Amino acid sequence: MARTPSIDGHPTLAFIGFGEAAQAMTPGLFAGGVGAIRAYDLKFADAGTGPPLKAKAEALGVAAQDDIGATLAGADLVISSVVADATVSAARAAAPHLTDGQAYLDVNSASPAVKREAADAIAGSGAVYVDAGIMDRVVKYGAAAPMVVSGPDAGALAERLNALGMRLEAVGEEIGQASALKMLRGVLIKGIASLFVEALVAGHRLGVADKVVADIQKTIPGTDWRELATYHLGRVVLHARRRAAEMAEVAEALSEIGIEPVMAEAAARREAWCASLELLDRFPEGIPDDMGEILAAFEAAAREREG
Repeated sequence: MARTPSIDGHPTLAFIGFGEAAQAMTPGLFAGGVGAIRAYDLKFADAGTGPPLKAKAEALGVAAQDDIGATLAGADLVISSVVADATVSAARAAAPHLTDGQAYLDVNSASPAVKREAADAIAGSGAVYVDAGIMDRVVKYGAAAPMVVSGPDAGALAERLNALGMRLEAVGEEIGQASALKMLRGVLIKGIASLFVEALVAGHRLGVADKVVADIQKTIPGTDWRELATYHLGRVVLHARRRAAEMAEVAEALSEIGIEPVMAEAAARREAWCASLELLDRFPEGIPDDMGEILAAFEAAAREREG
């Protein structure tokens, strides 16, 4: 039986995957008392992406390593933060290097079934596996981004990590419950983003986008709908490819439990369309905080794609 990790004092932490989430969490983890952070990422070995990503890690005080075994050795806490379809492969790669007394916090946006498969992959290692779902923007909140966690050891781990400045809420003792909560929230949030894209890109082409937003503002007051639309459009520009993959996985998970994934599949298709436009390349200086500029980029890219 796995021993519950203590994670006291100034623990050592290891990231598997050093993308946006891991980078955003790092400063807060150090501020909360983490003594050392190491990271392993497949991109480190790439001649193109490796050097700048390693430089970013080292600027944050993180030891960037090419060997997963060296990264995980002696770490009190391992955080898996990879793309959804690498959740299980990351767990399998980690398993031979995990030992009793370590905790494996899986924050990936994967389905409950995938999380259970990842948990099975490390079951014999002695490490404690905890399923986690990040429920708000890590870029905004860093290590304090609210997360829900589930699994037999979720409550105990949440208590220890919250003492380090994290915000974990245990929502159940079964692996997959946290991911289910995250997944169903995603149907709503990414569905809303897809609705904004479809309505406002069409509205821009027809010259009525501003009027669409103004009319919604009158119909549902109390929210700044232009600001909300701008935010969602910007997030789509940044993350459409990842979101398309996530929503496809949500659709599969819903099908498994007998719910026809009409909205999840639609959101996946719309996000995939957005990804095909390669919109981020049009904003080398960053995404503007202006709905009209973002919609103009959508229109230009869509016209080019249409030929």
